[in-house]
Amino acid sequence: MKYGLIVVSFVFLLSGWAGTVALAYPIATEQGHYELEVEFAKNPVTVGMNDLMLKIHEQGSRKPGRESLKIEIVPWMPMHEHVTMEMPEITPMGEGNFQVKGLNFSMPGDWEVHIRMDSGGKEDSAVVDVKVGP
Repeated sequence: MKYGLIVVSFVFLLSGWAGTVALAYPIATEQGHYELEVEFAKNPVTVGMNDLMLKIHEQGSRKPGRESLKIEIVPWMPMHEHVTMEMPEITPMGEGNFQVKGLNFSMPGDWEVHIRMDSGGKEDSAVVDVKVGP
């Protein structure tokens, strides 16, 4: 699977293994249609199933992303060039909030979470770097 992405990423380093935390500022997507905020339920992020809250707003206006927005989330480990087999469950929660359950990281290390959005032909994407601890 090829992603034509300009990588928009972030990693917050902590002592030892790093954990991804909620962002205090929005991240612009590749095409600039949306801004994202990501907050993992666990900090640090660890091997196994993880949940997160994804907030999507239209770029500039900060209008919430529509519940009809189609979202695909794929965890990718660049070092080993593989994804995990389990795809997460994505539930619209209203006001541009989407609950993501079951994001599986099968081993510790550097991962990318590829997020693709489609709103009836208005496609966009972003990549979030995540350091996964044991």
